[in-house]
Amino acid sequence: MELVARLAEFAGEDAARLWVVGGCVRDRLLGRSFHDVDVVVSGAVVFARSFARAARAAFVLLDDGRGTARVVDRADRDLYLDLCEPQGDLDTDLRRRDFTVNAIACRLTDWCAGVPAWHDPTGGLADLAARRLRVVSEQSLCADPLRVLRAHRLAAVLGFACDPLTVALLRAAAPRLSEMAAERVHQEWWALLAAPAAPAEVERMVESGALAALLPRLDGGATARLRRLDAVAAALDGCPDWVRWCESGGGWPVARFAALLGRARGGCNERELTRRFALSRGERHRLGALGQAVPPEGTSAARVATLVLAATGDAPGALAVSAACGELTRHELGALAAELPAVMARWREAPLVDGKDLQGELGHAPGPKFRTALGRVRDGQLSGELTTRAAALAVAREVLESDG
Repeated sequence: MELVARLAEFAGEDAARLWVVGGCVRDRLLGRSFHDVDVVVSGAVVFARSFARAARAAFVLLDDGRGTARVVDRADRDLYLDLCEPQGDLDTDLRRRDFTVNAIACRLTDWCAGVPAWHDPTGGLADLAARRLRVVSEQSLCADPLRVLRAHRLAAVLGFACDPLTVALLRAAAPRLSEMAAERVHQEWWALLAAPAAPAEVERMVESGALAALLPRLDGGATARLRRLDAVAAALDGCPDWVRWCESGGGWPVARFAALLGRARGGCNERELTRRFALSRGERHRLGALGQAVPPEGTSAARVATLVLAATGDAPGALAVSAACGELTRHELGALAAELPAVMARWREAPLVDGKDLQGELGHAPGPKFRTALGRVRDGQLSGELTTRAAALAVAREVLESDG
């Protein structure tokens, strides 16, 4: 990583006092890719500011009180260094971290030379070899209860299992997850939902009490819906629109979240979900679209299809979530999946008519029936029944001039 090499060059003879620590060390040892490198150095903020200036990189002060700052490569903003003030000497700093696999260090000079000598005071190397997640100390989770959620996220992403002591400590600390800042919860939660092993790990969150701390009013079928969603995704794997949707920003984690919440939205309204998980505007919109596609029990397949297609750009995700909620048979799912490309193509076209057309072409003033008329046109366009502007205007006129 060029930025790391430039840091070592900038440090010169002092490079030996800089230590690379944390998740990047873990991921390097596991052969995983990473985009950020944590470096411990005395006088971190001043050092980071000077390096950023010399490297023509961006400087971001993260926490002046704790002495942490970020240096971002302007040419590749996905690549950055976090420089941190040591919390005591190196061993003390590492023993204050969350899990042993994140408490391994290496001198910056060795890191860049490609012959790292690992400093491992807590046994993290053995835990990596055993694919085991173990707290550094019994106080680790009490010091920061968000680490409960991080443990589940790391287990899902890395495919690790928690050791028995860590499992017991997770159960003890889980209730305090509800006290954590929503922005921090969001980062861990979204990364967990994106992991292939998310359904199994969410079930472990039920056992630890972490899921109840985040969503205390979930119904008993939540984890089963999450499991079914992955089976549905496998059935849709050959559908190009489904693949494109999953690859779009955050689509798959949102679908998993919607399936978990179910029709009852986990007992939360939109405001409460936004407050608890710091949802962005786009995430709220997508979650709402997928949630509306979850039909009441006993809804006919035709009505399910209408709900799914009404999700417009999120129709692929809505299709999967509806099926995961048990309202579509395998045959019905296959039929809708086959129809999806044509539906999406129709939606990507401009709407046949809009509100201005209802005023200009039909001479109607805006009123309560506008939404009904436009909704009828939209449904007709998605179903393929309305293919021309004239036909759409005729349907809209019928709605606007009806007595109902």
